[in-house]
Amino acid sequence: MADGKAHHPFRDLEIHVFVGVGAAEGRAVARFHPYDAVPMLFIGSSPEDVIGKAEAFRQETIDKHEAVYVERVERAAKARAARLVKAPEVRTRRPKGDGA
Repeated sequence: MADGKAHHPFRDLEIHVFVGVGAAEGRAVARFHPYDAVPMLFIGSSPEDVIGKAEAFRQETIDKHEAVYVERVERAAKARAARLVKAPEVRTRRPKGDGA
């Protein structure tokens, strides 16, 4: 959200490419970083091949889900703003084990 607008988090993921050095034929693997965000491997014969597969997956995911994601983020922001208007003095819970 560098420009202040909500967007699907897949837009911000980096693609890391690994090339097999000892492989008999060309072998490359791509992953989105951070790795636990999308635990998938894109395997192909060249870095360009795996980057293309990862970018295609990213675009397909964004096309399918971005509108719903942005709507949900905007609704949550409106709900937070409405709660602050209703109860500007928001109380926070005491941490457990405080003893007081």
